[in-house]
Amino acid sequence: MTNSYWLQETPITGKHTAPADNSIVVIGSGFSGVSCVYFLQQAGCQDILLLDDNCYKSASLRNCGHILPGPVESMYALQQIHGTEKANMIWHFSLACCAKLKHTVEALGVPIDYRQDGYLVIAIDKTEDEEIKQSIDLLHAAGCKDNRYVPATKLHALGIRHAHGARFDAQGASAHPLKFRNAVLSHCLAQGLAYHSGQQVNDVAERGEQVIITLPHNRQLHADAVVLATNAYTSLLSRFFAARQLITPYRGQIITSMPLPQKPDLTVPFSFNHGYEYGLLTTDNRLMLGGWRENTDGEKHTFDLTPNPTVAAGLKTFAAHHLDFAANLTWDYSWSGIMGASTSGLPYVGPTPSSRIFVCAGFTGHGFGWAHGCAELLQKIMTGAMHLPPITRELHCYH
Repeated sequence: MTNSYWLQETPITGKHTAPADNSIVVIGSGFSGVSCVYFLQQAGCQDILLLDDNCYKSASLRNCGHILPGPVESMYALQQIHGTEKANMIWHFSLACCAKLKHTVEALGVPIDYRQDGYLVIAIDKTEDEEIKQSIDLLHAAGCKDNRYVPATKLHALGIRHAHGARFDAQGASAHPLKFRNAVLSHCLAQGLAYHSGQQVNDVAERGEQVIITLPHNRQLHADAVVLATNAYTSLLSRFFAARQLITPYRGQIITSMPLPQKPDLTVPFSFNHGYEYGLLTTDNRLMLGGWRENTDGEKHTFDLTPNPTVAAGLKTFAAHHLDFAANLTWDYSWSGIMGASTSGLPYVGPTPSSRIFVCAGFTGHGFGWAHGCAELLQKIMTGAMHLPPITRELHCYH
């Protein structure tokens, strides 16, 4: 099947009628969009309109369900880029984002297959293994004690081959992304959210005391403030982002097997090769594996959701090479999602140069872990909360 495994569940969609002007308009109904609405409502904001074009295409419903502490880079690489103090601040903020998501799951009380079983970052060469060991030392120094080294012998016992070692992070988690999105959105709708689907936004621009949202056939909406929760698609709506190429779209591809005949010993989410290949075992015992985009051309600067057969073949070969239980699997699903990679490697959260147009986007493949906490931070920025954390400056799109 070429549709996402997660789409066995049915996404909640909005009304397919013409929306009306609202005080706040949030564009995008994935993780960041529904989370922005959720926290704005908690702050007492009313008259919120949520718009999307086609939620079935959302990257939030086409990922691997990982909820990961940290950004794309290892702690070692992060400190090389930003220095110790700033890297530690970034890592701790990501942990706070993951904790906020867990808190919301508990508060909503809706089953979303949330599991905090930890996460394995697996090295497939000596260089990566050394970086993992250095990162663990740096994480311990930063107070992140839930990380430990796993030697190759123990990985082999889990059915993992051709690996040198791994970092196990007990804070890693996973969940059903569509169930989470639906749970948050259902709560927001019960609080009075107006939600309209099938709305292709062509332009967003501040004019005077309002923001003008242009829809097809020159229809216009007016708002006091707009949130672009559009991740990879942000540059299509923001002239500022387009001119500076702050977010690059890329195709992330995932394959998923038929249910395995036996449950593997490897039960936690995992990644290989600096995160370029990643996977988990679903609740119905399927192997889900994503990545391989760095090994072929055409996966960057595209909005084409068509799965690449070369990528799918590479993932199958990779799985058979590194996982004992993946040698003779039957593959049931193959799909793609359009992700957004930021130039900084960090999300963009806050106002654009327009004081009425805000952004919560650029998650570089880690949106499930980052988006919910970033949405809460954006709410604090928009509502003028005092004592914003120092991380706020690092996440501005023009800092």
